Formats: sequence, C-alpha cells, structure tokens
Amino acid sequence: MSRSAQPVRLGLVGGLGPLATGFYYRVLAENHADAATDMVIIHADLTRVLRLVGEGNMAGLADYLSRQIEYLKGAGAQVAAIAAVTPHICMPQLIEKSQLPIIDMIDVLNQHLAGLHDPRVALFGTRSVMETGLFGRLKSGTLVMPPPDERQCIHETYLDIVGGRGSKREQLKLLRSLASTLRNRDGVEAIVLAGTELSVLFEGEEMGFNGLRLPPYRGNRQATGHGLRPLTAGPS
Repeated sequence: MSRSAQPVRLGLVGGLGPLATGFYYRVLAENHADAATDMVIIHADLTRVLRLVGEGNMAGLADYLSRQIEYLKGAGAQVAAIAAVTPHICMPQLIEKSQLPIIDMIDVLNQHLAGLHDPRVALFGTRSVMETGLFGRLKSGTLVMPPPDERQCIHETYLDIVGGRGSKREQLKLLRSLASTLRNRDGVEAIVLAGTELSVLFEGEEMGFNGLRLPPYRGNRQATGHGLRPLTAGPS
C-alpha cells in the first residue's frame, strides 16, 4: 500500500509589506492548513526591495531575494513563495538563482486564465503592473488596457490603499465603478487584483464584479502536497 504524500515545508518571503504577509498567511491557513502548520517566514527589507525595483536592478533584486530563500532553506523549507506581487518582476532571474523551487503566482494566474478559456481581462494595480501587462508575463487571456486617465486613477487609489490613506468606502465605490465601465465599454470579463492590498481591501466585501485575486492559491490543490504548484528552480 502506498503512503499518502506528505506536505512539504513552505518558506514564505514576507515583510513586503506586513499587511500583505498577513493576508497570504490567512489565505494559506484557511485553505491549505497542512502548509500553514509547517511554514517558515522570513521578514525581508521592503525599503531595499522597492529601491532595487525603482532602479530597475533586476539582477540585484534576484540576488537579494535568493539570499532570503537560502535562509528559508536553512530553516528547513523545501519550496518558497514571495508574499507580494511587485517582487515577481524579477522571477525569471530569481528562478535561475534560487536554491529552492519557487511558487510563481503569475504562472498560477496564467494557468487559471487558460482554464477559463482565455477571457478578456484588465489589471488593477500600480501603473507599472498595468502598463507592462504584469511584467510582460501575462500569457493567457486577452489583456484590455484602461485608458491613461483611468490607469492613473487606479494607480493613485492603489497607493492610497497601501499608504493607509483615504476612505475605504470611497475606494471600493471607485474601483467598482471603473470595473463596471471596463465591462460595459470594453467587454472585460474579469479584473485581476494585481496588488495584494487590493485583495485585502475587498476581503469580506461584495466585489460587484468578476474579480480574480492574487495570490490565486485558493482551492488550487495540486501535486506538491501543500496545494501550490512550484516552478523549477536553480540548483539545490
């Protein structure tokens, strides 16, 4: 008789920022309890990560994150995940350097969209996330780009949410209105919340539109034993 697969130990690169880390932890604890009970978390330097992103230093960012993953491996982690959307900008470089397999939320998102028969989608997040099509890596679905004034509005609203500024009620109202416009005017079938704080904003709220949250891990149980699918990483 074969034994059931044992959950592997997940290592989470957190601190990018703390609100996002808490959200990822809650999603895992609620939907993948086997992963959450044997998980290790490291607190990365948000200021350093944002500086490297702002400089466009993808090699430096991948080097820094790979060292965090090395520490997680030393703590017994067998697979890693980054608890934020923005650091995924260097994922191709990080996969080459990482000593552990990495769960790539954009890869998971592409699989999910392909399973929905490639719908027309728009991204809500920072300007760079929207204008690069999630760092040029969104391969499934038909991407619909909001016009410049709407992108600026979404970008500013997102930064206000991250910074704890403004009224949650007004922010929800604004994003729902923009989603409705994109649906009615542009035929958008789904909105990807491509910023963890957006998922936090809508947590416990009626979205009012077909929204896809990042991380798209909920109910995505696959072969790793903890319900999340890793990519191939560099040498172990």
